[in-house]
Amino acid sequence: MSKNGKYGFIDKTGMEVIPLEYDRANPFADGLAAVSIDDKWGYINTSGEIVIPLEYDRGISADRLSFVNGLAVVCIGKIDREDIYNNTDDRKYGIIDIEGNIVLPIEYDMIYSADRFYRVAIRDKYKRQKWGLADMSGEFILPCIYDSIRFDTDNGLLYVEQNGKWGILEIENYKMNPFDEQSIRPSYDMYDMYNLYDWDSVDWAGNETLIIPYLW
Repeated sequence: MSKNGKYGFIDKTGMEVIPLEYDRANPFADGLAAVSIDDKWGYINTSGEIVIPLEYDRGISADRLSFVNGLAVVCIGKIDREDIYNNTDDRKYGIIDIEGNIVLPIEYDMIYSADRFYRVAIRDKYKRQKWGLADMSGEFILPCIYDSIRFDTDNGLLYVEQNGKWGILEIENYKMNPFDEQSIRPSYDMYDMYNLYDWDSVDWAGNETLIIPYLW
């Protein structure tokens, strides 16, 4: 709840259980709530104790600070309108667990959660984002070398783009089927595209445990 610009928490009877002393507060998730004072974010438990210090910044969205499956994406660094205009966003993102331990170092330019994975980006020397894929333990499945990564979880597929060409990965075992389709768009039905190809005529590259460094 909030009052006079300050946030806290009440129980089901309406009784205040955590004082209204925070500038912002997210709902509890995995037993912790992200809260902020003076634009710095940390985490409290259900007793109101600060268990992860208020040392992080808001990042792209305050909502993304909440824990999901025991992990949260955190950010260090701020951005203003001039930074956006000049494309000089120096914020860095990483992943922590509910004890505050670093799972993925806070050194990446963007991180998005996606199903059981994290899409992770770094900028190349031309300030273009290159995407990779990390699992819930912070281990990289795909290195940050791809121009785009798209999920088709309904069909267990992952689409990756590099230099205008695309490849398909099976999410469960990371086998890869390279191809050179250049007209995929976000609105295109990926399942229909998958069915357009005669997969029996294509050799799979690598084996079930292969980490694919390049598509072509």
